Amino acid sequence: MEDLVHKGHRKRMRRKFADFGAIVFDTYELLEMLLYYTVPVRDTNPLAKKLLQRFGSLDGVLSASIEELTEVEGIGAKTAELIVTAAEAIEFFASEGEAKDTSVFENYDYLGEYVTNYLSDSTENVQILLSFDNDMQLLGMDEMYRCDYASANVQAEKFMDAVLSKGATVAIIAHSHPYGPLCPTDGDRATNVMIQSALSNVGVLLAEHYIVCGKRYVGFMNHLEHLFAQKPRLAKFLRSKKEALDAVVK
Repeated sequence: MEDLVHKGHRKRMRRKFADFGAIVFDTYELLEMLLYYTVPVRDTNPLAKKLLQRFGSLDGVLSASIEELTEVEGIGAKTAELIVTAAEAIEFFASEGEAKDTSVFENYDYLGEYVTNYLSDSTENVQILLSFDNDMQLLGMDEMYRCDYASANVQAEKFMDAVLSKGATVAIIAHSHPYGPLCPTDGDRATNVMIQSALSNVGVLLAEHYIVCGKRYVGFMNHLEHLFAQKPRLAKFLRSKKEALDAVVK
């Protein structure tokens, strides 16, 4: 039976998948969820990582034969058959499907609703980090902490590691105030300056930070000077672009 640490873990994973789909999951998490269907009780996280270690990648796991899969300790015939079937289904739908349109992430309100869907039901202070490339393609979402954002436990290194592991160039943070207020505290702002500076040092732009309270959200990095302070050359470029466009109009 699941221990107290993992109590409710499967429910949270399924809710996360229902709300956001596979794009916000790490590789091992997707494999972990697949194993739920043939491993009904046991924690499948270690088993998923064991498979990835044995075959090198998710593609390696999905390319393995039933015989090769059952050589891994803990993988029975039924689980091996599920993985092989899933692999064949993925290959079929990949050949039939169309590329997913992720341009919606360029929309400020869509992103606000996106993070609100994840955080609105939480009764704890939760922080999440969304990582993007330069085209605002979502590379992944990480739950960073379950504590007050202004807490001394919140460390910049964890945010840096998350974005660097995904090769991100743009980051967006969201955190919940389950009982209010729907605005940043002085502590939130101070912590944000620390995180923003750390991300900037590794070449990642913190583009926005949403606060979620219930079904409402607000961003507190709405002013362009926040971005310009990090990217002075960007400010000069945009000002020169405006001057060029004004000249054309004249």
